[in-house]
Amino acid sequence: MLGVRDDATTLLGDREIWGEDIASHDQHDEEGLADICDALRSSRSDVGEEDALYDEGIPLQEEETSFRRLVRSSSSLGCKTISFRGSVVLTVNNISGAGMLTLPQVFQQSGWVLPILTFALICVASSLAATFLTDSIARIPGNSRFDRRIEFACVFEEFFGPRMKRVAQIMLIICLFSQILSGIIATSQVVDSLVVFVNPTRSTYALQIFPEFKTLKWTAPDQPQDHLSNATRWGSTPPPVIPICTGSDSVPFQHGDAGAVITLGYVLLFIFLTPFSFRTLDESIGSQKFAFVLLIVFTVSFITQFVSEGLVLQRVPAFGDSYRNMLGSIIFNYGFIVMVPSWLNEKRHDVSVNKTIWTSTALSSVLYIFVGLLGGLAYDQIQGNFLNSLASHCNPAWVRLSAFLFAIICVGLSVPIYCIMTRYSLLVGDICGEGWAFFWTVFFPWLFAWLFYTGGAFNNIVSWSGLLNNGPINFVLPLIVSLKAFDVTMQEIASRTPSSRRDDASVDSNSESFSWRSPSYFMKSRTIVKPLPRCMQPVHKHVVYLLISVLILFQLASLALSVLCWNTLHGVC
Repeated sequence: MLGVRDDATTLLGDREIWGEDIASHDQHDEEGLADICDALRSSRSDVGEEDALYDEGIPLQEEETSFRRLVRSSSSLGCKTISFRGSVVLTVNNISGAGMLTLPQVFQQSGWVLPILTFALICVASSLAATFLTDSIARIPGNSRFDRRIEFACVFEEFFGPRMKRVAQIMLIICLFSQILSGIIATSQVVDSLVVFVNPTRSTYALQIFPEFKTLKWTAPDQPQDHLSNATRWGSTPPPVIPICTGSDSVPFQHGDAGAVITLGYVLLFIFLTPFSFRTLDESIGSQKFAFVLLIVFTVSFITQFVSEGLVLQRVPAFGDSYRNMLGSIIFNYGFIVMVPSWLNEKRHDVSVNKTIWTSTALSSVLYIFVGLLGGLAYDQIQGNFLNSLASHCNPAWVRLSAFLFAIICVGLSVPIYCIMTRYSLLVGDICGEGWAFFWTVFFPWLFAWLFYTGGAFNNIVSWSGLLNNGPINFVLPLIVSLKAFDVTMQEIASRTPSSRRDDASVDSNSESFSWRSPSYFMKSRTIVKPLPRCMQPVHKHVVYLLISVLILFQLASLALSVLCWNTLHGVC
């Protein structure tokens, strides 16, 4: 836990934090590691053998050995090789995950005014929360250039102690598992439609676990034969079979009596995605770049299909009649902030934090609004997972094929990324060993995700996890830790101020208003991240407090509405 320190060992990397403007950080990984170890040795000689402790109280020689082991020897952790393009691709792909599949339904239920305004607010709030969190990580001694391995929960341990770390760890795992489950469910449903597409009998299969243990077969329904009797009676050639395209009949195993099933698509998806979950984050960049290209291509093809279906303005009014799922679904889509520390650990030194985050959130928000609004305008009553509508046997083959590939590549490949980040958190947080970390992240989610395959479980996971957990851990907690980190920094500046200046009221470190009475000292508190422009640095805490207040009020209002409207279908519910 950090506090005010004046020993030399805490000043590692403070050169960048306290005001020196660093122009470029293009050093190779080997040089960065050597710099850290040299600084550790240097600080040891400065303070003496008996005081030679690093931030967590570990002897320097032991810390150096541990760091080298962590970076080089562990096959479970990656290295600092991710470029700017790779960073944007990784962030956009994680933002544009399974949650975006519910957006056309959100626009139909809530109208277009409030969802677009909410997207704008959450886009800005998530970008600021991510950069403020990054700024806090840069304030950890010895990590001004992100050379230490700091995962999300470890940030809270540094500033609040081990108890807060455990709270953050639990919320983080819930957040990541909700993303994993939603990705598995949404993608496996579409893979079952793919099986129907390639199977000449237009069928797929499942093992029903309960209420009965038996095998099931689902076949895309055709128009009843009595509709064709007149044509047969008159001896003419019967017209081609016309599929029924209404309700849940177009989606495999979504009828109410299907029960709990493990489908063929679920098994095939497990076989396909599992090998990617054993990789590290930097090793996954190649597949993520491929997924990003397909994301753009398929989004354009979906928009084209929406337009060809015919856009009916009445389907998405300005203001809708239900706002119960709006905020939860939108927040769920911006749950990328928990992955920022893992990305920082493996990005190159020359990659700009602000440029990466703001570019990614802006691009993703544009995609969200176009897909959600146009998808809502194109169909009468679109399902929670709009890919089910596109992958239905009722649509043209090229649309169905696009939906299949989008689900498997763009949404499906986000599942291993969340598995990797969960593994990082378990390992770096010393929660379990490498073997158990692989079990909990690679295999465990698949052991029970099938329970949520049928019915409206997918929508509920997206909405409720976004409100109850993903919102607080992605927005509120990073902003709270930012306040603490900023206070620690200002106290350290005060403790290093010459005694002649400490008597000056403008730098009164004992005064509660210290941080607001010495604007020039805010320039010394800036890290290499610089989440706010220079002119706004004196109101750093004001901005954070404002964001926290708005987000908490917004989430409480949405949560109250969701609780009041539970199982209610009238009014604003």
